[in-house]
Order: sequence, then C-alpha cells, then structure tokens
Amino acid sequence: MNQKGFIEVTRINGVDQVRINGPLTAMTGTLLLELFEKAGPHCVINMKNVSYIDSFGIRHWMSFIKRFSATRQVKLEECTLDFSLQVLLLNGVLGQAKVNSFYATFFCNKCSHEESHLYDLTKLSTTSGEIDATRVCSGCGDLMHNHDDIGLLISRMTGKQAS
Repeated sequence: MNQKGFIEVTRINGVDQVRINGPLTAMTGTLLLELFEKAGPHCVINMKNVSYIDSFGIRHWMSFIKRFSATRQVKLEECTLDFSLQVLLLNGVLGQAKVNSFYATFFCNKCSHEESHLYDLTKLSTTSGEIDATRVCSGCGDLMHNHDDIGLLISRMTGKQAS
C-alpha cells in the first residue's frame, strides 16, 4: 500500500477540483504543502478516496485546512466516515471550508449487512424531521440503522445547531 498517497488537481472553469487519494498520515504533510502552494482561490476537495486517517495525518490536515481555507473558498465533497468521525471528535477539522456531502454507514442487525449512504448537504434541509437515520436493508428488507448521531454530524458539518 502506498502510505504517502497522492493528490490530483484539475482546474475546471477556474475552480480547482482536488482529489485526495490514500491515507492521511505523517507522510501527507508534504502533499498538503504542495497543494497549498499551487491551488487557486476556489477549490473543491473530494475526500472519497481517503482510506485511513491517523493522529499525525489529522494534525497535518488541521494545520493545512486552517490556513488553506482562510485564504480560499473551499468546499469538501464525499467526506468518508473516518473523516466525518474526526469532525465529530475534534474542533478545527473543517477550518472555514464548507461541506457539500459526506458518507454515513448503516448496519442491519438482522442480517449484518452494511452499506454507506451519501448525504448531500446542498440539497438537505437540517430540520430534524427531514433527516432519515434509517434505511431499508437491500439484503433482507429490515430497517438498517446508523449508529452515529446523524443530526449532530450534520450540525457539525454545516456549523448550525442540531434541532
């Protein structure tokens, strides 16, 4: 496994589309520094391929995003469950970036099926009545549940108080 990972940047209509691939570890610092130096004023960072986050990696990320989002318009997309849990646990993981979407994992107690669901915050109202914390299991048809507090996670991702 490539412990360093890599970052891809494509500029489309003046917006840098950034894809982070691999783990956020001690080896990530140089990649984030390179991104800081070459990225333009508008960035969308896709986190879907972040495979793992360790304590050194989250420290590098928090230092990076604090400075990076202070000087740019930054949006985060497809944040992984690992990243989302860091948002719940630590202040400063988002800097001033806006989260467009994140994944949450659902588990079926009846058949042990597990699946991820993408929450698109650009289309989701954060009123508690509209946040569905259950899904129908594609394996057995029973209800699947999310063991994280979806309302709290959405409020942390959006910077708004949970209802």
